[in-house]
Amino acid sequence: MKWCPGNFVTHIKITHGPFATEALLARHVNSVNQGKGGVDAAKGRVSYNVARMQLLWRWMKAKLYLEETMFRLTFRELDLKKEGFAIFKARDDVNQSRVLVPKRSRSVIQSVTAPAISSHYIPTSAAEPITVQLIQRLIRELAQHVLPPQPSAWRIFTQALSLLNTMPNVVRLDPPVGARVSNGMVVQGSKIIVVGDLHGQLGDLLYILKECGMPNEGTYYIFNGDFVDRGPHGVEVLLILFSLLLACPRYVALNRGNHECDYMNDEYGFDVEVSTKYDRNMFRLIQRCFCALPLATTIGKKVFVVHGGLPRRKGVTLADIGRIQRFRQIPMPENSQPEEDELFQDLLWSDPVEDMHGWRESVRGAGVLFGADLTHEFLKNNGLELIVRSHEECLKGYEEHHNKKLLTVFSASNYDGPESNLGSFAVFIGDNPEPECHPFRVEEEDEYAQAIVDVTEPFTPTLPRSTTLPTPFPSSILLRRRTRDEVLRVLRERIYQRRHRLLSYFAKLDRTCKGSVWKIEWTEAMRNVLNLDLPWFFLRGYLVAEDENSRIWYSPFLEKFHNFLQPLWLNDWMEGALYSLVMKQRAGHRTQSVSVAFSKGMVNYTDFCSVIRVVDYTTSEAQLFQIFIYLDREGKGQIDGPKFLELLAEKATRPVPDALRWDHEAMEQLQNVVIQARSQLPYLFNVSATDRALTPERFFSGITQLCRGMRKDLTQAQKEKIYEFLQERAPQPGVMFEHFLFVTAVFDVHALPWSASIHPDDVHVMLPSLGNHSFIVREGEAAWE
Repeated sequence: MKWCPGNFVTHIKITHGPFATEALLARHVNSVNQGKGGVDAAKGRVSYNVARMQLLWRWMKAKLYLEETMFRLTFRELDLKKEGFAIFKARDDVNQSRVLVPKRSRSVIQSVTAPAISSHYIPTSAAEPITVQLIQRLIRELAQHVLPPQPSAWRIFTQALSLLNTMPNVVRLDPPVGARVSNGMVVQGSKIIVVGDLHGQLGDLLYILKECGMPNEGTYYIFNGDFVDRGPHGVEVLLILFSLLLACPRYVALNRGNHECDYMNDEYGFDVEVSTKYDRNMFRLIQRCFCALPLATTIGKKVFVVHGGLPRRKGVTLADIGRIQRFRQIPMPENSQPEEDELFQDLLWSDPVEDMHGWRESVRGAGVLFGADLTHEFLKNNGLELIVRSHEECLKGYEEHHNKKLLTVFSASNYDGPESNLGSFAVFIGDNPEPECHPFRVEEEDEYAQAIVDVTEPFTPTLPRSTTLPTPFPSSILLRRRTRDEVLRVLRERIYQRRHRLLSYFAKLDRTCKGSVWKIEWTEAMRNVLNLDLPWFFLRGYLVAEDENSRIWYSPFLEKFHNFLQPLWLNDWMEGALYSLVMKQRAGHRTQSVSVAFSKGMVNYTDFCSVIRVVDYTTSEAQLFQIFIYLDREGKGQIDGPKFLELLAEKATRPVPDALRWDHEAMEQLQNVVIQARSQLPYLFNVSATDRALTPERFFSGITQLCRGMRKDLTQAQKEKIYEFLQERAPQPGVMFEHFLFVTAVFDVHALPWSASIHPDDVHVMLPSLGNHSFIVREGEAAWE
């Protein structure tokens, strides 16, 4: 309160709690001292200390409880807004007026090159059918993490694409209704199994197939979208589902979900998964399959199965849904859009709510929240009795809505971590519209649970020093990730990925050119640039420091978020970037304009970017940010123009060669790929819970596969330099997988000690699942009532 001494808070007298020292002294010491000796005074002092300690303990307990509650709510909000953030980023990229580098096309009509034919038990020729026996063998190998070769996978996806292209928007399943004899037993109608979101969780899919059996004339399957993203086995799930569709097209239906879309796959990492397991051509082919998936399925004439929910407009019929042009990416929401695009989004994005009439906008960023009146109206218009949807996590695996006229089925168990939720699948018998739901939970064995890295060993992240990396602690098993650490990790990564946008926004708010902003301005920038409506006033204490005037210096705030690989390459790249800037300045005859712009004194970030883009329009925003931060040594949000001109003149006369030719864009992509492919890293580097040693062979094999998800590759010399960097800092017995995770994680480097020990509570490097997925199944007891 130094900056505001007249604040009314300074006049409030504290009478309760551990900081009310005057009240506590009067109660425990002064009252005892009145007319009594020294022994009683000592007892009063002890009573005072005990009372204050008790109150302080209660205060700390309340503070921790409040902190835990706030972070839990923030985590829930982050998870809810992540899908909206993917839309926000995709729209932001599409709306960029200037394209610096070629981006991959969003069109689904892309040319893809078929791989060379190889021998495998799955035939590459479409003339040879895929049978259930082949699928069972495929399932056994996928459970052991053995992928089919690319030609076999290519055949599955291309033939599935041809079949999906012939299907209508709304597929109709008409299973036998009457009694029949099967295996010597009388069965009352076929069973139809509706499977909800799987999200790349192979164990849940294998459990359902084991419990319900393979598709046949008595067993029908409807897989209701969201097959990929989040989980580590999206490719394996797709291979099984598309193979089942090819082997049993009459008994299997696949609906499209909101995650069967390129901009969602880009945010959640499925594109990196496909690129590392196969290549970019395979990802393009899978996108074409996604765009051909039907939008909904009906069971007879009574049950409507769709991934998200119902349209906001009344009077929509199945015929209207059948007329949607679905062979495209899911349209992004706009203020004014065609009715067809709106209907397309609502079917894949909407959610039901109780106690509401009509609809309102969804916090997801697309689709709507709709009430029971829209459900009953849709059922009546189309002669239906029940709607089954997925799209939303349920604690018991399923949930009823709108007077049991709408059912949510979610099949990904432990979606938010161990013991977090049950999965479920719904079973219909014949034409009976009342399903039975079967909850379950699939767990990994404890030895393959997520582990935490012990970072109690001394670690110095600066490149010149010769110290050690943290030593992994093999006996530490983390069953639940701490919510606070997960929230802060996600926020650090978001800040890092959009740091150049934040700097530009802060520069516009800094009208006095002091290099700092008020707290209210900082929260405004974080909310608008990151598109996250979070309690930023609460979170700022964990992310940024304030000066004595309660202002925040934004340049040092943004500069401190990066990984520990940055010192390895940044200085060399900066030398090359400045020399390249001088050469392009001379080649384009821009020397005079640059001199005029920078000779006036201090230059802010906005003016700096404008001038540099005139010299070299191919410079990306991330590169502009890095050059500006490098020059802004004092952290004032401005650079000294004349000194910058002197530096350019010096680089022109004495260029410093970059022997390894580091590429800023490649290192940026490496960081983003590591963030997106976190769940894939153990499989790429071929490590397990019992063998985490990162030998040179494993490292170079893993980093090569990781680079498949990047538009720019690393050279062999650069890969060797990174491994050498790890070796110099790794203690005995050598480089471990955790060391690679540590140096590629985004940290607040100012908050970490540079030479002292790092406590595990300060840095939590979370390992992805290292299990071989030997599944243990525990069934739930809940049932459809």
